[in-house]
Amino acid sequence: MIQLPTPTHAPITTAFVRRVRANASLYDRLIGGIHEGFAPEKFKYPFVVYNLVFGPYDYNWGDVTLIAGIDAFVFSRNSVEADNLDAELAAWVSDQPLPVEGQETLYCRRVATVPTSPDVDDENEKVYQVGGSYEIWTDVKLTAQVYQVGTSDVLPTPTESV
Repeated sequence: MIQLPTPTHAPITTAFVRRVRANASLYDRLIGGIHEGFAPEKFKYPFVVYNLVFGPYDYNWGDVTLIAGIDAFVFSRNSVEADNLDAELAAWVSDQPLPVEGQETLYCRRVATVPTSPDVDDENEKVYQVGGSYEIWTDVKLTAQVYQVGTSDVLPTPTESV
């Protein structure tokens, strides 16, 4: 048996963004796009900002379960538009397939709505931030069986050990 490297949460956030962008109808209406952490100044509304806010590891018998907490918010100058885009985002991502490279996805689910009050932007216009928190659980095998190729070794039977 060999020990494989511990995975990171980066492929999970990549899969989350890929899933959002895969919905052409939703993504086309996000005029300002999707951004990690914050949107640069002067981006057009509406847009989405997401953050990985927690990422614990749960080690168990040769596997590791990664739990990614991602907050995602729609920003818009129109409250109805923000609510509608957030609802579509939640329906598109929550409890839907989320292929994560190198990891087996257990589930992706919206677990909370995060209420916020309207704010005022640089142009003294009201901006609405609507969104919530998603939990994405994946599992990764940390050990692998290795066999030497090109020798007379045979694969062990279930009762033998290597």
